[in-house]
Amino acid sequence: MPAMTSGPYSRRPILLDKSLNKSGRVEPFSVKWIVFLVFCASLFLAGCAGKETGEVMPAPPYGDILGRWTREASAYGGLDLRLAVFASYRSWPLRTAYIREYAERYQLDGDTADRLLADERARYEETEEFFLAVSTPNVKWNDLEKERSVWRIYLENDRGERTAPLKIRRLDEKDPVIRGFYPFMTPWSYGYIVSFPKYTADSDTALLEDISSFKLIITGVLGKAEVEWDME
Repeated sequence: MPAMTSGPYSRRPILLDKSLNKSGRVEPFSVKWIVFLVFCASLFLAGCAGKETGEVMPAPPYGDILGRWTREASAYGGLDLRLAVFASYRSWPLRTAYIREYAERYQLDGDTADRLLADERARYEETEEFFLAVSTPNVKWNDLEKERSVWRIYLENDRGERTAPLKIRRLDEKDPVIRGFYPFMTPWSYGYIVSFPKYTADSDTALLEDISSFKLIITGVLGKAEVEWDME
């Protein structure tokens, strides 16, 4: 069993969304079924967005580093897609590239850029952060920031150590800055910043220190998605 820290998930279970039938499947040929098919089609189109709509990865070096630290995964309930996620681990190289790209786009002077980078370093020393772009066929399921969310999120390393988030913050998905820096956001996505502690309660070694890989787990009664990174 992975080691667990105390977190926001020590509360009573929640009920399944009432839009499901007794078998846990979406009723066929209903309005929800049509919406589900549209959702699946939107995910396919989103994968083509870089070529068809101009929503391409930012220019190097930021675009290359963002791609290096971004993964995607899906959660299914039987054959039904319940959640699709793009997850970016905000490693120190990615945070540095982000600040430099931000400073260049907004033509900030050197002192201002240095202050932003120092602030970013302070946050990096305190928490591990992930940016998530999450899509679900039922908008009620896209509720990661809520205390009684249908989903649970964990960060786990290859030593078997696991922790729950310190904080989940939903972003303004219409913010052009968010879409400009994370182009895999779609009109059907919600954006989140998920923050985890650097250390678990049972270890003096940082969670993502001296490891070969780690993964982000999004799980619940609707399905399970795992996003994994290798440490090079």
